[in-house]
Amino acid sequence: MNFASSNPFELEIEPSNPFLDNDNLEDVSEPPTPQPIPESSDEHVDIEGSEISADRVSYEVISKQLIKDGFVLTALELHTELQEIGKPVAYLRDHFSNPGNFERTKPSDNLSTSPQVGLQRSGSIQTFDSLDWARYSDDGDRQAEERVAGLEFELRRAQDTIKSLRKALTIATENSGTPKENSEQTSASTDTAEQSRETIKPHEKRAINFLVNEYLLIHDYKLSSVTFAEENENQDFENWDDVGLNISKPPDLLHLYLDYGKHVVPVIDSCDASTNDDFYQNELIELQKSLEDSQTTVTQRVDELTALNLANESLNTNIEMLNLQINSLQDKLESAEQSLAAAKSHPQRVLQADSTDHVDSGQESSTPGGHQLYTYKSVDRNIPSLFLTRILSMSFHVPEDNRIAKQVSLIDSSKTSTIVDMISQSLPHIVPNVLLAKREELLPLILCAANLHVSAKARDTMLNTLFNLIKRPDELQRQMILAGCVMFAQHNGPEKVEEELLPQCWEQINDRHLERRLLVAEACGALIPYISKSIRGSLLLSMLQQMLLDERVEEVRSAIVRSLGILVCFIDDTDKFSQVLTLYGRHVLPDTSAGVQKEAVGVLLPSLSLWAVHLDKISDIMDLLFTALQNSLTEPNEENEIKVIAESFMPGMQHLLTLVNFQFVSLLYSGPYRDKTDLTTDNQPTSFHSSINDGSNSMSSISCLVSDEEEYKQLVSRFLSHTSEEWYKSWDQFDLLVYTTFSRFAMLGLSIQAEDMAIAQSLVNYVRSVCAVLGHHITSDKIEPKMSEFFKLDSEITSQHYKVYTSVLLPMLLCGVKAAFSSQSAVSNLIDCLRKFIVTMSEGSVPLQSLELSVQILMEKSHLVEPFIDLVLEVLMKGSVKVKVTCAHLLEICLLCPTCSTLINDRILPGLVTLACDTDYNVKLATVSPFGSILETCSERETMDKVYTELIRLLHHTNQNQDNNMLLSMISTFSRIGPNIEPQFREEVVISQLARWSMENNSCGDTNLRKAVALALIDAYCALYCCFISTSITQDSFLPGLKSLQLDLKELGLEGGAVIGSMVSEIQHKLEGASASPSRVSEGTTPATSSPSTEHLAKSSKSLMNKIMDKSASTKMSSFFSKRK
Repeated sequence: MNFASSNPFELEIEPSNPFLDNDNLEDVSEPPTPQPIPESSDEHVDIEGSEISADRVSYEVISKQLIKDGFVLTALELHTELQEIGKPVAYLRDHFSNPGNFERTKPSDNLSTSPQVGLQRSGSIQTFDSLDWARYSDDGDRQAEERVAGLEFELRRAQDTIKSLRKALTIATENSGTPKENSEQTSASTDTAEQSRETIKPHEKRAINFLVNEYLLIHDYKLSSVTFAEENENQDFENWDDVGLNISKPPDLLHLYLDYGKHVVPVIDSCDASTNDDFYQNELIELQKSLEDSQTTVTQRVDELTALNLANESLNTNIEMLNLQINSLQDKLESAEQSLAAAKSHPQRVLQADSTDHVDSGQESSTPGGHQLYTYKSVDRNIPSLFLTRILSMSFHVPEDNRIAKQVSLIDSSKTSTIVDMISQSLPHIVPNVLLAKREELLPLILCAANLHVSAKARDTMLNTLFNLIKRPDELQRQMILAGCVMFAQHNGPEKVEEELLPQCWEQINDRHLERRLLVAEACGALIPYISKSIRGSLLLSMLQQMLLDERVEEVRSAIVRSLGILVCFIDDTDKFSQVLTLYGRHVLPDTSAGVQKEAVGVLLPSLSLWAVHLDKISDIMDLLFTALQNSLTEPNEENEIKVIAESFMPGMQHLLTLVNFQFVSLLYSGPYRDKTDLTTDNQPTSFHSSINDGSNSMSSISCLVSDEEEYKQLVSRFLSHTSEEWYKSWDQFDLLVYTTFSRFAMLGLSIQAEDMAIAQSLVNYVRSVCAVLGHHITSDKIEPKMSEFFKLDSEITSQHYKVYTSVLLPMLLCGVKAAFSSQSAVSNLIDCLRKFIVTMSEGSVPLQSLELSVQILMEKSHLVEPFIDLVLEVLMKGSVKVKVTCAHLLEICLLCPTCSTLINDRILPGLVTLACDTDYNVKLATVSPFGSILETCSERETMDKVYTELIRLLHHTNQNQDNNMLLSMISTFSRIGPNIEPQFREEVVISQLARWSMENNSCGDTNLRKAVALALIDAYCALYCCFISTSITQDSFLPGLKSLQLDLKELGLEGGAVIGSMVSEIQHKLEGASASPSRVSEGTTPATSSPSTEHLAKSSKSLMNKIMDKSASTKMSSFFSKRK
């Protein structure tokens, strides 16, 4: 059956974009036909009946002629250029400022017989930008440019008009508010006040309305504020600019009221005046140019002054450096004079002084004082601080109580050069003479010299000594060396780290000792924050990649993967994402080493996923992991069965489970509800947020991925509100997680049979995690119906549907989707679904392995145990024979749950007793194994006595000639429970029955049945052989049963005869040593001569069971099974 074609998760084709429909496009009428332009004479131009000579003509005359002849675009270009050079023409400005010139046409007086010269009205929009100027021009290629020029001009005119209107309104408001009368006029009469209120201006009304609404909100008159806003719905009370004044918002009403009586309105004399704008316009332009030139000059002078100050500071610094060098040279001169004076008496000191001078000559001239403490280099990406702190903590760990580590961290960079020289010269001679176990004591001195020395050569020597100090450093020693490297990086900055410290790491990459290579891998991770961005994404990434490809030791590979995860968090180059993803998919994900997978899940994958969230490429990681899962499945065999390679499948599922929170964060922060403010955020379920924010310390927890917790909570509330609506708009990340992901996993689960508990559990955990983060509404509305469509519960099950019911898809639906939430409604829905599956699969004779596996996973949830047991007890009372058999198997699975111990005596055992008393043989047979499981798990005396009674009743009705399945089931159960039950029941019932069946099997005429019973008895006797058995039972029952089994194996030619023979020999040897009678049991004798007869053993067993089943003996059952004292 091809299930791919019936995948319910396939998305429907999206409807066409409504924004591309032709109905939404407005019909634009054809532009007017261009009018013919009158021809001008060669000598003169006739302008309004006057004749103009060939002398210079004014711009205004040219403008009028252009407008008259219909050269509107040419006039517009002329007007624009004149404005740019500061010589506008009033006629053109007035013409283009009046929209009426473009809304109507006028016939020409001079050209009455010619077509109209004016512009025709546009059919769509009555504005200047609607004209099609290309039809008036011979150059059709410039149509787009001319239209853009027209639109830009219209836009500038509209903006200028808005600004001028707002400015005029503001000036008018200020002028109207200026008092023109003296203080006596402020106390106007009531009539005058009423008249002024009646003549209030619109902008004044809007300003007062704004202040009144603000007053109502501040003083908690919310209902009044809402009513007031509804009555003034044409005004925006949240934006002061909506009032229309170019002034800042005035104080609130209370402030105006309190401040009103503190001012006296002054009397201002005013007079009317007017100016000629055209007369002063040129002068104003010249003044503006002069002001700009002055400002440019001032800026240049300020820059020159700043440069001089910097040069002065640099010279002062050089003077200080020279003074220090002079002092140092004077000290060297005095030392040389002293050495020269002592040369005759101590010639060796002269050689030592020469050697010292030679070393000093190679030092740099800078002083070690005033070092700056460098911190790690930040990145341009928005990485949460908690995530960054935790990933940096993965680089190295030093115990707080370590003395050497404290000395390393307390090194001061202000020591004098004399001490540093002494330390750097002495350390190379001291290190070889120190014991290997104590060389870490020299770390503070080495790091002090490497950090404070001014000579690059000396620092290189110290750093080389640091990395080669210990031949094979252990974990604690490596952490102390890494602490020293970090200290060096903090004090010296990225340049010295890249030039001096990293080369020391490169030299150790191919060292033959894995501890050295491990130190290099860990050092790369610890030094990443202190390396420049260019080196991180190029050299350091290539270095870690090559180490990962060449390394064969798991421990070193684990450290490389951890450092690679830290490096990914500090890479800003987005082009490197594909390179890192390829490295992760080809060399990290297929690695089945436990250490590598631990670091990949804990460090590399969270860092890579967070980067993918920022780049909106989380789907790339998802595709890579799903491809790895598909590669973990084998090709179908002859029986069309697909096997799972667990070694590669389980790590892939662990990586997918780590990716869930990153998928949800990507979905949450990309939803269409982010900018909406009308969504309800009250009364949201708090359990949703707590279920995904579990307080885990891992870097994949939600609390570690979110920078602003309050923003995250608001987005969760908006997400729930948005998705709880009846019709809501989905988005790409939503479709990827809800439809694409579940569609893929549904088909994957359909191809895997429910055989391995670990594989099924991993798939269930992923589905349950995704449903938990999406919420109950999306799960029940989108996911659950699609998953349920795979199962045809309402129709009869055919052999073609067996694959669906026996696959892992059933546990994914029951345990992953329906059991994802613990609410009462969710539990009720799950119980109803289980009832349908129990009845349907039982009546359809479908193998129950997937259902039993689902119940086993569900029993891990304590709140589901009791409702499920009640369901089974309800079904077995009303179901058919097949349903009752299924219920017996499900009750046995419940016994494996630790929380069922209190329910065995009250719920489970009564149900099994009811089934054991059923008239159908198959129902009785199904209760044998559950009774044995109770004896293994229960320790209550009353419960065990009831089980013993039921087992003996079943043994009494067992007949080998009719109940072959019952016989094999009893032997298998005794083989399983024999070593774990009470010794009295084991000796008097189990061993005796096994001996009886073994002897009766010698005379069985059915060869196949005889083989099956013999093989089952082998397992039973091997399990009981190591138990303590009394001598009498061993001699009377256990040894005769073994001999009968040995005879069957010999006659049937089955394997295991040698094992049974050795057991018989050993038991006989023990009995001979413990017995004092002269009669010995010979090894070569037959069972008939060395043991009681079969008839005698059968009669004794029957008499024992009759005695137990007797009513008079049943009252003493508890005392019969009591332990011997």
